[in-house]
Amino acid sequence: MIYLGEFLADNTFMTRDTFPAADIIVFAGLTFVEFAKVEMRQNRTHLDVWSANVAACPGVAT
Repeated sequence: MIYLGEFLADNTFMTRDTFPAADIIVFAGLTFVEFAKVEMRQNRTHLDVWSANVAACPGVAT
């Protein structure tokens, strides 16, 4: 998750500016992590921004 957070510091989505299936899969996984209350100790600043961007995409139900 650290690498992903660093990558997302400079990119809106995982393939830079488009919304691919990879974003959907990781978004679903992170949603489950939050639901299961799994503690993520690293800085989530960029992951949280990315998650909000994904959640705002048409067709994504949160």
